[in-house]
Formats: sequence, structure tokens, C-alpha cells
Amino acid sequence: MSVLVNEQEQLEAIKNWWKNYGKVSLLVFLIGITASYGWKMWQRSQASFNEQASLIYDQMLTSFSQHKQDALIAQANSLSTDYKKTPYASMADFMLAHIAVEKGDLDKAFKELQTIMDNSKDSKIRQIARVRAARILLAKHQLKEAMALLDKVDDSTFLPQVNEVRGDIYIAMGETSKARDSYKEALNATEKGEFNRSLLEMKFEQLSGHTNALA
Repeated sequence: MSVLVNEQEQLEAIKNWWKNYGKVSLLVFLIGITASYGWKMWQRSQASFNEQASLIYDQMLTSFSQHKQDALIAQANSLSTDYKKTPYASMADFMLAHIAVEKGDLDKAFKELQTIMDNSKDSKIRQIARVRAARILLAKHQLKEAMALLDKVDDSTFLPQVNEVRGDIYIAMGETSKARDSYKEALNATEKGEFNRSLLEMKFEQLSGHTNALA
């Protein structure tokens, strides 16, 4: 008899617990299941999204190699607009900037590079865009703006390139002493054998008047 009473008490306890907490527990369980399912679906969606961006990027490179500019521009614009949160968007913006420079549209080229500087999460990518944008401002003879742009350094490993462009800007300003100092800083941070060292040495030596100025 005592066993039956205990079973009835347990049943009543379960009923009371369900009445007070069961619905909340079920809701928490369902929310957990939904969140887990939603996370997995989001991950699959992101993977598919990135794969599609990668496919368009490959198509863009093919169009570039085959000199199909209309297709190239369309694919680059698609990546820049529809896939702006992927790394491929910055690559597309670089491509659009390159095309704009070839067409002589420096304003558009700068705009594309500005987009990279504003949106890319990769400090190296932002720094490359910053250096190229400064060169465009130099070409437009916006010297103060170009120098100000280089005041911010996203990635210090690019300081040799930054100092080289600073030197070019100082040349345009007529400040040869500062230009020489900038080229020397760039050279001191550039390893022998790097592709741009010869050009840097030439720029420095032209201002120094002799070839042993680095000694």
C-alpha cells in the first residue's frame, strides 16, 4: 500500500511540476533546437554564399585574362555590390580602380579605393588601397591630401612603400631634402633583391648626387 501511495505522490509531484515549469522547459528546449537548426542553416547559407562569390571571382579573372572588359566590369560590380561582406569584394574594387585608371578616370579609381579603405577588415588590404589612393592624389596634384592620407598606417610592414610615396610627394612639392630622407627610410627597410629596391636606389641617388650616400 505504501508503494502505491508513493507512486501517487510522485505522479502528483510530476503533474504539479509540469503545471508550474513544464511549459517553460518545453519552450526553452524548442528555442534551443530552433537556434541550433538556425545556426547550422546560417553556416550552410554562408558557405554557399562564399562559394558563389568565389565562382564569380574566378570568372572575373578569366575575363581579365581574355580582355573581355564588359564581362569583367559586370562581374566586378556584382562582387562589389552583392558580395560586399566577402574578401572578394575588395579584390573586385581593386580591379575596378585599375580599369578606371586605364580609362583616365582618377576620381572613380579613388572612389573604389576609398571603398576598400572604409570596408575591408584586412589591414594589409586597406594599406595597399591607401598607398594606391595616395598615388592617385599625387597624379591629381592634390599633394597635401595625398600626404595626409599616408599619415594613417594600417599595416607597418608597408612602411617602405609608404615612405617611397611620401618621397614622390615631397619631390612634387619641391622639398628635395625631405624626399631624400623618405627614400632613405624606404631603402633601409627594403631587403636587397626586392623588386622595387633598384628604383628606390635610383631615386635616392639622383637626389644625393653620388652612389655611396647610403654608406
